[in-house]
Amino acid sequence: MLFSGQEAKAEITAATAVEDVAVPFEEEETDEGVAPESDLDSVSLSNRAKNALIKYGVNTVEQLKALPSEEIQTIPGLGKKTISELMMLLGRE
Repeated sequence: MLFSGQEAKAEITAATAVEDVAVPFEEEETDEGVAPESDLDSVSLSNRAKNALIKYGVNTVEQLKALPSEEIQTIPGLGKKTISELMMLLGRE
């Protein structure tokens, strides 16, 4: 279908506007206010804790929550203070 000058411009503007609209994505939040599938960078953890968890293969808050407390305590590179930090984040202390 052919458009006159103004109709074509309006059609292009409308199509462009739809592409530029940001659709907000809301992740489900848990009791602690942290989205379960959030990247570890989205939570307040020390670099030591983040690096040890990533090296262990834990990359999301959901993966961290799935670990039993006993397993978290055996992750290489985590000392008592860092383990306590993780347990507080998880609401287990």
